[in-house]
Amino acid sequence: MSDNLLSMARGDPSEFILLAISLSLKETWGSTANVALYRSGKELGKSLGIRFEKTLSLEEAVKELERILGNAWKGRLEGDKLVFDKCVLRDLYRRGGVELDEPLPTCYFHIGFCAGVLERILGRKVNLKAMSRGPLSCVEQIIME
Repeated sequence: MSDNLLSMARGDPSEFILLAISLSLKETWGSTANVALYRSGKELGKSLGIRFEKTLSLEEAVKELERILGNAWKGRLEGDKLVFDKCVLRDLYRRGGVELDEPLPTCYFHIGFCAGVLERILGRKVNLKAMSRGPLSCVEQIIME
């Protein structure tokens, strides 16, 4: 276990547990964990009793999503891509000393949650596909049916 993870375990056990769960899921279940957590997040996003303004505009839907997520995530729309410039999960991974080229399973939960919320706001089927994950932003392609 890295020094960053040990320090995190002592300093904020809840952050350590979240990071440990995500790393463990990736190690033991691989891409199956990503699919399961995406679906779980999407169902949660669709089922929560969150107040929101319905719209047919993707731009307005993304603004509403950002309002719902509060300070945890900040995103912007670039064509059919949703770019997250601020993400509590990415910050958590960085503090834990985890640098990956691909999203961890907890990222897929967040992506699914956002897809579920967007689906409710827009009133049509929405999926998000992870395109890239980097130190400064994560990019998800928005697929609407």
